[in-house]
Amino acid sequence: MRLAWETTRSFLGVRGLAAVLFLLLLLASGCATGGKYMTRAEPIVSPPQGKALVTFVRPSNFGGAISFGLWDGDIFIGILGPDMSIQYETAPGEHYFIARAENWACVKADLVADRQYVIKANPVIGAWKARVVLSPVNESDYNKPGELPKVRKWLADAKPMMPNPEHRDAYAEPRRQDVLKAKEMFVSGEGKYLTLVAGDYLPE
Repeated sequence: MRLAWETTRSFLGVRGLAAVLFLLLLLASGCATGGKYMTRAEPIVSPPQGKALVTFVRPSNFGGAISFGLWDGDIFIGILGPDMSIQYETAPGEHYFIARAENWACVKADLVADRQYVIKANPVIGAWKARVVLSPVNESDYNKPGELPKVRKWLADAKPMMPNPEHRDAYAEPRRQDVLKAKEMFVSGEGKYLTLVAGDYLPE
């Protein structure tokens, strides 16, 4: 067994071996759900009057052992795992939605009241651990053949979750300053982000 390990390490090199080990982790079908920090939620069909609803969805169990913290600026939204969704009610206007993995990912959103928006999150292979991609679903996406039914299926199949009020602060407080620094990076234009504009809401 040790000989096989040494042979593999010699053949791949340290970085190659790290990539293989990471790929095995990424392909795991574990059930990362945020542990004690997250709990089941009732699905929200439409936003409360005067509010916007943003649904973060991860429609795949690819990389099942990987989960991502989601933020609206320094407001903790939740931890998104595979086959999960987190629905976030917020005021209309400008928001910087941020996710953390090996990288920081961001969607700058301009929301209007009484509408629902969708942002998809997925893991991808990074240098040493998972990276996160945040992909806003735009109006042009909904206009593609078959796209709207696909998005509706994501939302129907995903398990809705929300932060556990008893443990929310324990997760958020140690990370808040790092998130604020990341937000400043995106606000200043140093960090690249994707956009979600007012008209990108989910069609009724």
